[in-house]
Amino acid sequence: MSGITDKIVLGLNTYWHCHKAMHRQFNVEKLRQVQNDKLRKLITYSFENIKYYRELFDKHGIVPGDISTVEDLVKIPVLTKEQIRERFWDFLPKNLPACRVSRTSGSTGVPVCMLSDKNSRIHNSAAVIRYRKSLGIPFIGTAIITPLKTKHEPQKSPHWTFLQGVHKTYYVNPYSSDTTELSHGQNIISKLKRPALIGITSAIRALAYRIQDGVLPPL
Repeated sequence: MSGITDKIVLGLNTYWHCHKAMHRQFNVEKLRQVQNDKLRKLITYSFENIKYYRELFDKHGIVPGDISTVEDLVKIPVLTKEQIRERFWDFLPKNLPACRVSRTSGSTGVPVCMLSDKNSRIHNSAAVIRYRKSLGIPFIGTAIITPLKTKHEPQKSPHWTFLQGVHKTYYVNPYSSDTTELSHGQNIISKLKRPALIGITSAIRALAYRIQDGVLPPL
């Protein structure tokens, strides 16, 4: 399939998973059952296919059957970002599907590299649509303002997004004192009506300080 066709199919699959999630209401008991079923499958898969977890389980005398509920997770040592960076290749499964490479923002330290296949992107995007809807952000049409993550991040042009709902995202630099960038941010905030504010905590805090100081207009 062509690139555009792939994106359409990916979007339709995402919307369908989101629709099912929003219309599937489990009681607490059923939700815990589903969570624990998925947890057991994940533990078994990790033990059989991920080198890091096979070595970790063997070292601590853990077998998949020891982890049957969420409460059992305390038996597994906590994973750190440093371990992910140092042993990145040991976290890849034996049969790795085609993946997209991305990184964390690095706002709390060195960025961490992540891989996501098509299936994980579909489920993640469906979850994003669902929680945005619960916060009052409709599926279509709402403008989004996203403050840049760090002062070193280059300015980005506005663009439409379709995988996590149909929205146009605008970027504002909350760190810069450059008059051109400040004017750009002022114009964006002033022209948008009731935009949604989405971003990492540190960037939103920086934007709030700029608004509080009168450098940028209120949302």
